[in-house]
Amino acid sequence: MDKNTTAHLLEVIIEVPRGSFLKRGSSGKLDFISPLPCSFNYGSIPAYIDLDVDFLDGSSWSSPSFAIKG
Repeated sequence: MDKNTTAHLLEVIIEVPRGSFLKRGSSGKLDFISPLPCSFNYGSIPAYIDLDVDFLDGSSWSSPSFAIKG
């Protein structure tokens, strides 16, 4: 990132950690058991609502913390 770029941090709640077979919803309740492990960290962004009136989906290939350029 150069000095003219600003990073905006976004809170993502990881519901399926990379390598996991279990998906938990925002309440912590088990929602789904996958036959294959998840290849990335998958979760939701509580600051934004999607068209299905649920939290916007978010994912990360590396660490659960990441920045979005704005």
